[in-house]
Amino acid sequence: MPDGSVVLMLVLPLPFFGMVLRDYAATPFRPVQPIGIVLLGLAGVGLVWLLRWQYPSLCGWVALLLLVASVMLLRQRWQKMLQAPVAFPTGRLAA
Repeated sequence: MPDGSVVLMLVLPLPFFGMVLRDYAATPFRPVQPIGIVLLGLAGVGLVWLLRWQYPSLCGWVALLLLVASVMLLRQRWQKMLQAPVAFPTGRLAA
């Protein structure tokens, strides 16, 4: 059975998959967004480190909570993306 922190590290990238599913035609590109994603990832790794050493019994519960929240976010974004009109290139409908 893997340690709770290992499971948490495996589940940690799942919320970032939801960031890919968005309406590219209606949203202009923001160059600051990749920096925010990297900072959120580093904060997540810091959270795993803190949980691992301070509260090791919570790692599994946090991983389960993160998994459920990620699935809900992915489902919402997927449905929203399917309802959006197909329009290329990026930002064409943003005006």
